[in-house]
Amino acid sequence: MDAMDRFGEALVRAGQPRGRRRWPLRAIPSAGRRSTLRPPSSLVRLRVVLVALALLLATTAIALAATGVILTGSPVRTISQPIATAGEGIPVEGGSRLLPLRAADPAGGLPWGMRVVHTTRGLLCVQVGRVYDGQLGQLGIDGAFGDDGRFHALPPDALPDVVRGFEGFSFEHCAAPEDTYAGDIVGLLASAASNPRAGVGVAADRREISFGLLGQHAVSITYRSGSETRTRPILPGLGAYLIVQRYTSGRQLGSVSETDGSDQPYPYSGPTSPNGALTAITYRYAGKLCTDTGKGLARRSCGLAESPPPSPATPPVVHEPLRVHLQIHGRVISAVEIAFHAPYPITNASQRYDASVSARGCHQIGGRLGADRNLTRGTALSISAPIYSSGSCSAVLTIEVSYDSFLDNNIQHTTIGTATIREPPGIHPAPPPRRPR
Repeated sequence: MDAMDRFGEALVRAGQPRGRRRWPLRAIPSAGRRSTLRPPSSLVRLRVVLVALALLLATTAIALAATGVILTGSPVRTISQPIATAGEGIPVEGGSRLLPLRAADPAGGLPWGMRVVHTTRGLLCVQVGRVYDGQLGQLGIDGAFGDDGRFHALPPDALPDVVRGFEGFSFEHCAAPEDTYAGDIVGLLASAASNPRAGVGVAADRREISFGLLGQHAVSITYRSGSETRTRPILPGLGAYLIVQRYTSGRQLGSVSETDGSDQPYPYSGPTSPNGALTAITYRYAGKLCTDTGKGLARRSCGLAESPPPSPATPPVVHEPLRVHLQIHGRVISAVEIAFHAPYPITNASQRYDASVSARGCHQIGGRLGADRNLTRGTALSISAPIYSSGSCSAVLTIEVSYDSFLDNNIQHTTIGTATIREPPGIHPAPPPRRPR
């Protein structure tokens, strides 16, 4: 039995009544006469036990904090149930892995870590947070989780589209497995729970986090650490790295940034340039080293191809009939609805249907459908595309629907149907929205 159990039993015994004895009323002492009224002995014992228990709890909390052991709370909650065929999907079986990367927090405490999650929609997601007992999660500090001071595990399926309060790169980034990137978060709270706007929270509790997946050709990174510059290897294979520093740059709080590349087969790879704290990235191609400093990569010295990789085979040509309907309100066209049947299925987050509306003399707005959920071939679809015009366009609108697939950082564009429609007399598209000043 530990000390907590012994004090618990003592507390229960002290609070139990000692028989049914009554306490008689006593006369109120008169002025100038000292009272001899004393509390019952059981209340004295109870008070002693409570004080001792408070001291024990404080001592235990200090000891646990000193040894890095903290209490665990409820897991991070989601606002909806993730769906295998929609949004980012759900983790595939065995597709979640906590990487061995660890970054110390500037204020101490639990280290930071990174987890990769392969999803049912063909994405590779990266989650960043604090690490405790082999789990990735967030802390109940900085206003998160009611400041309960506990560790809250982040479930692998807590992806951006189902997590409450997700903002930008706050702890997660999803991309196609062949994509590489260098991401940067400015102002993520030490809780790892959110990346709020400027003016919220204390600057000392903010972190600048650089992380990314640079691919199998990456060797090392060079980055700024205060007034110094450091170089260190990255995690082989994925090219993963994680840097956590105190917010000192003065850059805009709440901002995020990213540079992209692709891990295509040699010699068509597209290396990612430095971003965030990174000043240089070193790659190895065909046994040769080259360094990207953000000022242009010496592609020839690495033996990289100057031309883009060959495009994959395009889907067979189809001519899908389009049914077009103009949405008119007060003699103003607000949008065009385009209905058709999907000639190709949507099987992952890298595929979608796009609609564009154009007129002679100007290019107008389009819409898209499909990237957020899987679709079977032949599914009846409807795309609503808003229309804006400066007034100098032709009254004849040309509508085009295409099937777009993103592979190896390239877009494969396949037109599946076109239609032409004339604006009714006296009817015109809405003017372009004003840009905020």
